[in-house]
Amino acid sequence: METSEFDFIDTCVDLEGKVFYYFRDKFALDILKWHVGHGKTMAEIKKSHVAGLLEKPAVKNITKHAGNGQIRAALFDNYWPVEIFGFRLSIGKWVGKWKTRRDNFRQTSRSGINLVLRLDFGKKHDREYQRLIMPAVPEAEIFERSCHPINPCAKTLAWARIDIDMDNGEALIEEIQNDWIRIADRVYKTVAEQCVKREKERSNFVFFKQSNASFSKLSAYYTQVLAPYRPIWDEAMMHAAVSFLRNELGINRIFYHTWETGNALKKLRNGYQPPISLYTKLPRKFGFKPTENSPKMLSEVMKTLRLNGEVYEWFLLEV
Repeated sequence: METSEFDFIDTCVDLEGKVFYYFRDKFALDILKWHVGHGKTMAEIKKSHVAGLLEKPAVKNITKHAGNGQIRAALFDNYWPVEIFGFRLSIGKWVGKWKTRRDNFRQTSRSGINLVLRLDFGKKHDREYQRLIMPAVPEAEIFERSCHPINPCAKTLAWARIDIDMDNGEALIEEIQNDWIRIADRVYKTVAEQCVKREKERSNFVFFKQSNASFSKLSAYYTQVLAPYRPIWDEAMMHAAVSFLRNELGINRIFYHTWETGNALKKLRNGYQPPISLYTKLPRKFGFKPTENSPKMLSEVMKTLRLNGEVYEWFLLEV
């Protein structure tokens, strides 16, 4: 997308003060809610592209007494489990510049701007983070990296980079990524195995230069505060992206890379390739379907790539 398109979206969309609530499998309830609208029968839903979502335990709990009567959107608004996460969403910008097709060092499928949608931690997490991790300075990058598109004014759990084509009503989610949990895993393992078991000096570890926490406080944060986010961060981020595109921008054709196509377009080599599960299991969980039809925004790019007869696939979700 062009800079002017990003600026227009950034001006029109106001996420300030809004809380994005999420719980396990909430995406299934919302996608079904959007699909049924004013009403569809169970038989109609079972024949649709969202039929697989009916197998989610939360959905079964809601629809078990429905029979084959009309299922309406409001039915899915009344399910709220005990464990609910409150996030903040924020928007940023990522510039993808190509020198040549062989040198895409900015990890985008075409030259231009990606909108960054960030999933920032809520106040409850941040209070516990400050209490237990005790950063030596407020801007300490303990579990995040400023070279990535994180929020400089908040703690970012994850982000999605998105290329948007407003003219054709399509979007391509370029990536979903997480620094916070990945770095926390590495820090905790390093400190636990080396600092504690081998009784190394605190000064030998970067963590203790950035934080005033003891190992017991790091352990409490890692095993109690952060642990519940680990199994839900990827689906929460994907659902935030899908909801943002549909509800804020009115885009209902959403593409997502397959692992092979994403690596090919973004020239990602061994050592720089993302986890396979984020580009296989995650989109299938949401009901994305494989397609050889590329996003219209990439039509010129794909003409070049397909000269040798290669077949490229994407995932497509229509909501």
